[in-house]
Amino acid sequence: MNIDGLIEGQLKFSEPAIWNSSPIQNGGNSTPNIIPFAQTDVIFTLLTGISPELNELHEMQIGKIGRELSEYNETAVNSLIEKYKQQFNDYKQKEYIDPIINLLEGLSIKEMGEMAETLISLTSFKRKFSSDIGTVGGPTDVLTITRGEGPIWMKRKKYFDGEMNKGYELRRK
Repeated sequence: MNIDGLIEGQLKFSEPAIWNSSPIQNGGNSTPNIIPFAQTDVIFTLLTGISPELNELHEMQIGKIGRELSEYNETAVNSLIEKYKQQFNDYKQKEYIDPIINLLEGLSIKEMGEMAETLISLTSFKRKFSSDIGTVGGPTDVLTITRGEGPIWMKRKKYFDGEMNKGYELRRK
């Protein structure tokens, strides 16, 4: 199962393995969202309370149990499994996703930028100590974009040091 985000406060998930990182609009008004890009697994783990890989294994095992029990009463087993899946997803929504998304409404732009940086840092930290996927490290640039102020760099690496590039400054004069 893949998690695409939230629509009207409900978790949107789908199969097969395609992540959708599009912003979600609610009646023309922006709603708070966390929209991860690239290495999304750690963010989805924090957001949903279960890693995407473990969630996929869980779904596969539930399907396997359903297939094994369907010889007894397929309709009843399928109904029970669907009820279980709905309860499981409702619990994730209520206990993990909603509290974080609702928290976003009260955060300042600065705090949202800090939250984004923290989520990226947690992903980098996990990659540092695991052998699965390589990642880029180092400082994180944080750019916030608001309707009123447009793009604002909250934190940005110094990519050009004038002190180390005197020739550039002389050529500009």
